[in-house]
Amino acid sequence: MENFIVLEEILHGIKRSDQNKILQLQQLSTTPQQQPAPIKTVALLPAGGLQQWPPFAQQLLAATSAKEPILHLTSSAIKQQMKTLGIRWDPRRSPLDYAAFANWINQQEQRHRLVIYQADLQLSSWTRMCIQQADRILLIAEANSRFQLNRIENMVWSQRNLVASKQIELVLIHPNSHCIPYNSKQWLQHRAVKRHHHVELHNKQHMQRQLRFLHNKAVGLVMGSGGFRGFAHFGVLQALLEHNIPIDYIGGSSAGAIVAALVAAGENPHAALKIVQSALAKHRLLTHYNIPIAFFLQGKIVEKVFRDIYKQTRMEDLWLNCFATACDLISGDEITLQQGLVRQNCQASSAVPGLLAPVAINNMLLVDGGSLNSLPVSTMKRLCNGPVIGVNILANQQTNWQMPYLYHSLLQMVVNWMRRPLQKDQTAVHPNILSTWNRILELRWLQNVQQANEQIDLFLSVPLENYGIMDSTKADSLFEAGYRYTKKRLEQIDLCSF
Repeated sequence: MENFIVLEEILHGIKRSDQNKILQLQQLSTTPQQQPAPIKTVALLPAGGLQQWPPFAQQLLAATSAKEPILHLTSSAIKQQMKTLGIRWDPRRSPLDYAAFANWINQQEQRHRLVIYQADLQLSSWTRMCIQQADRILLIAEANSRFQLNRIENMVWSQRNLVASKQIELVLIHPNSHCIPYNSKQWLQHRAVKRHHHVELHNKQHMQRQLRFLHNKAVGLVMGSGGFRGFAHFGVLQALLEHNIPIDYIGGSSAGAIVAALVAAGENPHAALKIVQSALAKHRLLTHYNIPIAFFLQGKIVEKVFRDIYKQTRMEDLWLNCFATACDLISGDEITLQQGLVRQNCQASSAVPGLLAPVAINNMLLVDGGSLNSLPVSTMKRLCNGPVIGVNILANQQTNWQMPYLYHSLLQMVVNWMRRPLQKDQTAVHPNILSTWNRILELRWLQNVQQANEQIDLFLSVPLENYGIMDSTKADSLFEAGYRYTKKRLEQIDLCSF
């Protein structure tokens, strides 16, 4: 492997202009921008107890298109290329004598959309060179193998400058996608990666998703708050899938978070809807009220509903990258939940103040994410580089409420209720405590949506004025409303960017 020590030095023989270009790309990749610098080089490093390279790079090559060619380089391929160039290695010679090889490296990076440097399984000079060349590092591991850091990883994480300058991600490879992944918490415990991916090796859709992340084209889907109107999110998802729009990252607040987690777990929209309906029917959520001192609905019943929906699944074990947002009552901050029990995170994200009890997680007291941000597009922009789809399910029209009577006594309230059949407008609604609270909440949520709309590449606002946010009996109708609206909208726009 002494030859690769010289190979490392060759990289320093690249033209000064080319070095500056590489440096600029690395700097751009760490600077927040709307359009991040394109990734040109990726290093694949073994993680954990990987004993033999799986055909990950080969599967990426098979999933790519002719318009975006990828070059896969290994130590054996480089040795063969040196032989082709007629270069005889001699560690005593100057790196400048190997200008032909440096030029060849430059040509390959310019000619190909992406160059993949696959490291050796041990800490060799070639492995070090792969790390040096890469704009991004992917740690590749078999999900069921030993998760402790290996020698290569210890070297990477010990270098602060390296960790700060290169985006590092973890790819956990699974034999199949029939079951929810597990044990991701242990893999992430000592690896401060930007994101992690669950991949079924021979699944073309999974490999195409990896390519979109590498090309900064991963599609993010954000679903907003809206109470039981959230059933419409399932219909929106069904329409997106039928139009072959990929979903690579998914998240939301309140009802949007509940739907996002089910889809991220691998459930199709119809099956996910049935799971939620079954849990609500089993526990009759809206029939268990407290005396409204702190909150209306009984906390134990709410916990049972979420436990039935998500079991003991953890956020980091979901097939898709997923997040839920919540508001911390103690600090006043918006919290992004990406790890921990799904049922606990989704309960916190949908804990509407006054209706549901706050949820305590890690010394935080969390309530509905829509309290601060009902459509967390900014969170998605921070986590996922690519086009973002935002789904709004809030009504933006005036209500048909009449000016309410001032009920100074119970008797006066009963008398006015009895007069209602004599009113000219039978569709008018006299607000009660719950409907007034609902309307205030909805208006607050709408302010967030209007601000988020400016950052969205595709904004879907499902018209649901005739559905109440506390009406849990119209799930199928809401599904159909979301499906029909989205399908019609997608037929009217250009989907090339997706």
